[in-house]
Amino acid sequence: MYQAVDHEEAVAIANLGAQVYVAMKDRLYESWSITQSAEESQKADVWRREGGQAMMESLKARLAAGDAAAARAAALQASVDAEIERRVGEVLETYRKDYEIAKIEEVHALEKQIAETKGKEQYIKMVEEGHTAMKEKIAALEAKVAEQTTANTKSSHAIGKEGEASVLELLENTVCKVFTHSSVKNMAGIGHVADFHLWVMNSSGEKIKILIDSKKYKRPVNSDEIHKLYSDMDGDEECKCGIMISLSSGICTKKQFGVSRSIKKKPVLFLTFEDMTTDLQKEILCWGVQVLTELIGETNTEAQQEMIDNIDKFLNTITRSIKDIESIIGTQLRAVESMREVRGRLMKDMARFRVGDPLEEEGDVIEHAVKVGCVTIVKASGSPCGRPVLENSLKCRHHTSRGDKGHKK
Repeated sequence: MYQAVDHEEAVAIANLGAQVYVAMKDRLYESWSITQSAEESQKADVWRREGGQAMMESLKARLAAGDAAAARAAALQASVDAEIERRVGEVLETYRKDYEIAKIEEVHALEKQIAETKGKEQYIKMVEEGHTAMKEKIAALEAKVAEQTTANTKSSHAIGKEGEASVLELLENTVCKVFTHSSVKNMAGIGHVADFHLWVMNSSGEKIKILIDSKKYKRPVNSDEIHKLYSDMDGDEECKCGIMISLSSGICTKKQFGVSRSIKKKPVLFLTFEDMTTDLQKEILCWGVQVLTELIGETNTEAQQEMIDNIDKFLNTITRSIKDIESIIGTQLRAVESMREVRGRLMKDMARFRVGDPLEEEGDVIEHAVKVGCVTIVKASGSPCGRPVLENSLKCRHHTSRGDKGHKK
């Protein structure tokens, strides 16, 4: 019956039999064995053997199929292992190549860094050597500059001392002899008291103290020196007036023989001895002292100011006269140049006439204009302007007055 039914029913019979067997196996087997006949017992043994053989055959087939599957699985595993090994080898080879490339790049980078480091070391060494050389040169130059500065300072100091000595000689040997009861004291080297103190007696018998400051510069005396003299004068209660003397240059913003006042209204006379002979320096210095004593002797402030104004007018008149003289000199120079040209042409004509060459026609003569610069004296420099002049004039367009321009037209 078990072999005749289908699979599902056989499973149900087996399950049911197992349950019954567990509960009643002893009694049922005993009951089955007792009731079984010899024929049935023989059949049962046959069935048991056949079932065992069938089971064995079934197991053999299954075992054979299992061995084949196991062989296939082994072969598949072997191929899988080989493939895995191959792929792992490829990956490892790739990693190895990448690693080697990376290492090579690192080595190149290290070599480059080493080379750069060596180059930097050489560069640093060169810079240090250059820096050392530059320091030596700078030290040498500083030493030279210090020597030159010392030499210039000594030279300037020596020049200043030379100028002070010449002014002191003028004061002692000329001024003190011209003005009776006068005396001079050398104060050079003492700060804030000017270079010389001069005492002169005026016509009323009053002793007048004059502070004199001398400068010997290559450039014009600047305004700081002027204000310094003002301060020295105002700081000395006995001082009545002062003189600024420039031995070899002009005085900034001040005209020759110009007179100005300090903050306390003390008059100051400005003199320049540039390009003057010693005799002329003596006369001008004595004239300056005389002018100051006359100014101080005048107690009326208005009268004193009028005297200063008259001096300025006189100086302006002299300046205009100098300009006129310069203009006349310029005109004469052009006339002389023209006469030289005429003389040259005459000499040339005479030479041509001697050799028989034809004389030049009047139209063939080339006239050469003599270019003379503007003769106007510039206040700042004290020299002629020098700019190109207008036609038929001795002045440039900047220094030609409107009336002159209309006259020229």
